[in-house]
Amino acid sequence: MNDTILSKEELNLLASLVHAPIRQLVWDLDAIYFIQASRTIRVESFDGVPATPNPVRNVEAVALRVSEIEETPVFRSAGEDGHYYVVVDTNTRIESIAVVRTALCMPTEQIVHPRRGCIGGTLTLCDCGILIATARGFVPAVQRDNSFGFHLWGAPRLFSREEVEVELETDYETRALTSLANA
Repeated sequence: MNDTILSKEELNLLASLVHAPIRQLVWDLDAIYFIQASRTIRVESFDGVPATPNPVRNVEAVALRVSEIEETPVFRSAGEDGHYYVVVDTNTRIESIAVVRTALCMPTEQIVHPRRGCIGGTLTLCDCGILIATARGFVPAVQRDNSFGFHLWGAPRLFSREEVEVELETDYETRALTSLANA
């Protein structure tokens, strides 16, 4: 089992959000929350151990976990002291979700584009983020440079497609959820 790539079940949970009504879309340092009327889906960052033929101690790959959580957290639109989250959109529908993938050259943990080779190491694919599209813009929830937690691209907000593409063009690829779920 490779815990650096989203499972079929996790991809299906993400796919169930497309075109679904969302009460709150919340960006946190290490999680994205999709708050719906009857459930909450959390996409969280975690440190996984990559599947390599020659495992090395303390080698990690940051990846994603997707789950439906039991209790619905309360997120205030204005935020709250002691917590770093932003309600980036409310009362919206998710137009699309793309999985952001990179590759790690192990054991050095160097980030490379998934279609490039890895000289002197093992290439490990890693689903390191998602790109969420709403009618008002894009929410990038991407772990950059094999660093835990979602990267800050300035203040968390809705971004344009162009802003996101510039940030991800070198070492990342985005793959539509439908192509991954059917793979």
